[in-house]
Amino acid sequence: MKYLKYAFALLAVLALVTAANATTVWNFGTTTSTESNGFTVTPVAGESISAYAFQTTAGGTLLSTPTNNGFGTPTLSGLFEVDVNGEGDGIGPYNPTETQSNFQNQDGITDTVSNVGGSFHNGPYNNFLELQLSANIPAGTVLTFVLSHGNGDGSAPASVNVYTDNNATVGSGISYTGMTLADSNVNVNTIGQPNPGGSFTITATGKNEVVAIVADCHYLLLDSITGTSSVPEPRFYGLLLAGLLGLVGIFVHNRKRVTE
Repeated sequence: MKYLKYAFALLAVLALVTAANATTVWNFGTTTSTESNGFTVTPVAGESISAYAFQTTAGGTLLSTPTNNGFGTPTLSGLFEVDVNGEGDGIGPYNPTETQSNFQNQDGITDTVSNVGGSFHNGPYNNFLELQLSANIPAGTVLTFVLSHGNGDGSAPASVNVYTDNNATVGSGISYTGMTLADSNVNVNTIGQPNPGGSFTITATGKNEVVAIVADCHYLLLDSITGTSSVPEPRFYGLLLAGLLGLVGIFVHNRKRVTE
């Protein structure tokens, strides 16, 4: 009987701790493939995050038709997703003219897209990532965005600026120039450097929210997003109730023993 009491007590404690630290992870580097705009990850029913690729001028003007780089093929066409350790893990804007095995020539989130043939790394355009956060993600959830800077090219640490808007939806795309700067100069180290990767956090508002990630370099990818919420998820309530009933049973049992 005493072991049963301890089991109920453990259930109660476990339920309280788990509910207070509920986490959800959206992984964006699970395969090596191209993806369409609006690539969606939904680890928990209703709590989706969708990724979109867009392009702007250096001044932030959104381009309805991305520059063709002088090669006759649009520079921007959906997304690519990689899980190759040597190339960086995550998702970023896909350039058809740069495709190679394992996407090692893809620039990902970048501010250096050229508008002429030749070098891809000295141009005036931004390929940036825009994310649509579902309103079903509980308000108050702290979202940690982990970035990857890829392929061991030896370049210096890059950085990104992060913009948010909780009164908009992505739709055909919105420019980050009309959004709120939430974080700036987030460092992202190259693979092979100490502590590769970088992260930033925002707090979910419980609304359809847009997050834009704008880089100052090339080959940056969104690896994953982890949400930490203090709001218990429904599946924890049964465990919590069982534990609490167990504690009540222990109290009643001990009180009965004292009065005997």
